[in-house]
Amino acid sequence: MGWTFYNSSGQRLSARIIADDSITTAKIADDNVTEAKLDVSNSPTNGQFLQAQSGEGGGLTWADAGDVTLTGTQTLTNKTLTSPVIAGNVTHASHLNLYAASGSDVNIGDGTTILSVDGGDDRVNITGTEDTLLNLTDATTWTTLIGGLTDGGQAYSVINTVGSFLRISAGSATGIIIDTTGAVSKPLQPCVMARKNASTNNSTGNGELLTVDFTGEIFDQNSDFASDTTFTAPVTGKYLVSASVRYAGVTAAASNIDMLFVASNRSGRLAMPTEVSSDVNPFAEGAIGGTIIVDMDASDTLTITFTVSGMGATTADIVGLTGSNDTYLSVVLVA
Repeated sequence: MGWTFYNSSGQRLSARIIADDSITTAKIADDNVTEAKLDVSNSPTNGQFLQAQSGEGGGLTWADAGDVTLTGTQTLTNKTLTSPVIAGNVTHASHLNLYAASGSDVNIGDGTTILSVDGGDDRVNITGTEDTLLNLTDATTWTTLIGGLTDGGQAYSVINTVGSFLRISAGSATGIIIDTTGAVSKPLQPCVMARKNASTNNSTGNGELLTVDFTGEIFDQNSDFASDTTFTAPVTGKYLVSASVRYAGVTAAASNIDMLFVASNRSGRLAMPTEVSSDVNPFAEGAIGGTIIVDMDASDTLTITFTVSGMGATTADIVGLTGSNDTYLSVVLVA
C-alpha cells in the first residue's frame, strides 16, 4: 500500500513511492555513507582496501594491500605501490623511474633474474647525488656484491667488499684485492720462489747436462711448480724468470760453465768461458745466474739446466744449503 502525506497546514499531498534504483548521488549529502551501510563480505582492519570480489554476495571484500602483481599491459603514472611484484617484461615510451621512500627499498626480480636489459641501444642508467648509486647486497652476510657474467652457473665477474677490502673474483676464487691504502694484491697470480736445499756433488764436468732440482719451495701461490724442477704456465702470458746456480769443484781444465733457461717456446743460455793463462783457477767456485722474460702458452713448462765442460772428469758440484739462496729459481706472470 502507499503512504499519504500532509503538509504543516493539513493539506493532503500527492502520494510518492521511491522507486527502485532511483536515488542519485545528488540526493545523498556528503560524508553520509558509512562502512556499515556497505554490503561487504567481512569487517575491515586499518590499512586494508576495498577490493572487488565476484564470489561475495555484495561483490566487495576488505583485503590487505600486500603484493601487487602487474601482468599484461599496465600503465602506471605517478603511482605508489607497496611491495609490487613485476612479472614479465617492463616497457616504457620514454623513461622507467622506480623510487623508494626514505628507508625503503626497490627490489626487481624473482630471486633468479634480478634485472634484464636487451642489447642494442638499451641502457641501464643509475644516477643520483649520493656516493652509493648501486648497492647489491647478500642478505646473509651483508657484503656488497656487483656481478656477474655467468656460464652454466659459473660467475666470471664479481666485485664485493668484505671488511675494508675490495675484492674482484672469478667464481669463488678472489683474483684481486685492494685495501684502504690503495695497495693491490693478486693472491692467485702465478708466482714461485724455490731454492736448492742440498748439494748435488760430482754431477757434471764433461758436458753432462743436469736439470737443477729446487727442493726447498718457499712459496707457490697458484700451485704451478712441481717435482722440484718444473714450472708449468697456468695461462698464456709473459713470465719473468730469475735463477742462479752456485757451483764448486770446477778444475782449471774446464772450458765452459753454462746455465740454461729451458722453456717450451724458447730457451736462454748464460755462458761463462773459463780459459785462463795461468795455473790459478778463479772459477773453482762461484755462481752463474740471470733474468729473462719468456713467452709461455698455457701448459708450457720451464726448467733450469747446468753443465760444466772440458774437465775430463765429472767432479763439479751444484751447491745447495738449507735456508740459503745460493741456488734458486723465481717465476712470476707479468703480462
